[in-house]
Amino acid sequence: MIDGFTAQERYLIGFAQIWRNLSTDEALRGRVLSDPHSPSRFRANGTLMNLPLFMDTYGVQEGDGMWRAPGDRVKIW
Repeated sequence: MIDGFTAQERYLIGFAQIWRNLSTDEALRGRVLSDPHSPSRFRANGTLMNLPLFMDTYGVQEGDGMWRAPGDRVKIW
């Protein structure tokens, strides 16, 4: 534990901080039209919703906003 967070929590917090972003609707629209990458909120949430470490660390359950059923999670490796 460091500052009240486990190693897993610190890893996930750091991951989320990398992708945090605040932009106006106009700026987001422009970025979606010109940038081939997904907006940061999808890059963060979409990744974490497929990560068992996230589900287990935060006890995400069916009905929670970040829940994705195990059979629906993307598994690459």
